[in-house]
Amino acid sequence: MARSAQLADTSAPTQSPPSKPVALQALSANTVSAWAGGSFATGGPIGNIQRARVGLVGLRYHRLLLPSPSKTKTDGPTLTYTVDVFPVLLLSIPPNTVAAPFAREKPGPEESSVYQEGMDAYGFGVGPAGLRLTSRVAKRVQPFVAGSTGLSYFSQPIPNGLGRHLNFMFGVGAGVQIVLTSDLILTAGYRYYHLSNGFRGQINPGIDANLLHLGVAMSQ
Repeated sequence: MARSAQLADTSAPTQSPPSKPVALQALSANTVSAWAGGSFATGGPIGNIQRARVGLVGLRYHRLLLPSPSKTKTDGPTLTYTVDVFPVLLLSIPPNTVAAPFAREKPGPEESSVYQEGMDAYGFGVGPAGLRLTSRVAKRVQPFVAGSTGLSYFSQPIPNGLGRHLNFMFGVGAGVQIVLTSDLILTAGYRYYHLSNGFRGQINPGIDANLLHLGVAMSQ
């Protein structure tokens, strides 16, 4: 009888240590990410420039606001503060697409050439004020909504010499993040992006772009 009990004990399967919950990744206090996006369509409720194309590369810092980072597990949403730095901003306006490009009856050569030939501008920017609300943080696939605002500086006035190098920008959107490991997340989503000079220039037609973006994030 004792020998049978001993055999039963030795045959019992050993339990492996529990894996790190997905929620631990979602509740990391600090996260850094890199992401890139490009427009598939232009147009919206504010901007007047049609058929423009926007591309960007961003570096982002995330700071968990709610709940407390010390809370290792939650079934509720999380609120994150974000800061973006854009080392690369690309803007392309095809010929004959600038809405009302001339502020006077006889346009100067600078404005006329942009309207006839289009333009390609390069710049950089920063988005110091952003928020992201994420749900289902205990799951591997986590939907989110986000928004941010900031400033951009381009190599030439936007959309022509009557505009400004320095412009304001903001964006709102939604997407999903997919937790691959305890330290690595992939993100994908849509963002409505607006760019204009805030009526600081002689004209302010503005650009509305619909962006698709992909990114990768690492928690700390």
